[in-house]
Amino acid sequence: MDDFRNVLEEYELRELYGDGDFFTWANKRSGDGMIFERLDRFFTTLSWRLMYPSAKTTNLEFFSSDHRAIRLHLQYSGKENRDGHQHKTKQFRFEKYWCFEDDCKAVIELAWQAANGEASLINKIEKCKMELQSWVGSKVRSLPKKLKKEREKLNQLKQSDSWAKSKNDVKELEKSVAKLTGKKFLWK
Repeated sequence: MDDFRNVLEEYELRELYGDGDFFTWANKRSGDGMIFERLDRFFTTLSWRLMYPSAKTTNLEFFSSDHRAIRLHLQYSGKENRDGHQHKTKQFRFEKYWCFEDDCKAVIELAWQAANGEASLINKIEKCKMELQSWVGSKVRSLPKKLKKEREKLNQLKQSDSWAKSKNDVKELEKSVAKLTGKKFLWK
């Protein structure tokens, strides 16, 4: 523990406090055996804090781990409009399930290659972000129409006299609707 404190002092790191439940770890037991601790923290330097003065953290819910993930909310202070006020842009979040989409990897690779002349890693990441936002936007816009179309096909098949003959088609449409419904939920 002394080594940890020494590193914090040497690099002048300070904890960035935030919202959400204070405790970040639970032993997942019930009753008297239940234990909660604050194990996970987010540290920054003074120069980082000056660059992101509005930054804060949120301790998320327990998902599949006994630790809570910590989400970092950034508002970069260097981007101001003509009036000297900060831009308020919609926060970008990369969703894990995008990795399962066939074209996600290609979007990232093309964006990274397009930014290859950039020396800064931040610029490359920003280019990826912009391309992913565009890609996601096109996916989101087409999703409700696709879902409606698949549901209509499924209902027509189920109401037809030949639906018993088309069990495989029904199964495939049900899978498609379930997949689209799952994606629609995740996009919210």
